[in-house]
Amino acid sequence: MCYGVFGSKTIENWSGFFIRFHQSIGSPPGLVISIDAGKRIDSAVTQMFKNGLSIKRNEKSLNVGDLMDSIRQLCMEKMFLRRKIARKLEGKILPNVMKDLNTRSRGLKYMWRYSHKDGATHAEMLGQVEGVTRDLIYWRHTVDLLERTCTCRHWQVTGLSCTHTLCIITSTLGYNIEDYVNEYYSIAKFKKAYGKSVKPMADRKQWPQVDPGFKLWPPF
Repeated sequence: MCYGVFGSKTIENWSGFFIRFHQSIGSPPGLVISIDAGKRIDSAVTQMFKNGLSIKRNEKSLNVGDLMDSIRQLCMEKMFLRRKIARKLEGKILPNVMKDLNTRSRGLKYMWRYSHKDGATHAEMLGQVEGVTRDLIYWRHTVDLLERTCTCRHWQVTGLSCTHTLCIITSTLGYNIEDYVNEYYSIAKFKKAYGKSVKPMADRKQWPQVDPGFKLWPPF
């Protein structure tokens, strides 16, 4: 959790806060920031986070129908752009995910030993990975490639191979990193997620009119 305390709601103060916030979390896909109509906060957010879906300080004054229609149009544009990207993707795992994993797999100076489960095949490998931190503290983790687990728990929590797992995969002939990434990060899932479109709608003047005598039941 991140807190900031300052004397006035200026762009400079908000920018300083979001600069540090951005340094902490980066710009993860799907990031949503609720700005709650704070003074000048929207300007600071849009300066630091370029990849978010935002509602602009003049759309907040719209009535609820127009506001929801504005959000629908933003979603329509986002879905369209993501489908364009999906058409160009090839392979099994999203390229930005593979780029990050390949980068993290380089130069790992770990020691590791392996064994097979009793009567198991070569794919059912157990690995013991060990190393020393910069503070000269010894550590050790156990990796199970079949169960897709590591005692550091990074693999189980994120679905992405931890460096301990990457060490074993890249050191073993015939093993591929993409085979040990959760399907959540697959190109197939990405295409399926953005396969449906948000359809355009007629002008609001042509929408069905609500009977003025209509009442909710039970009353609130």
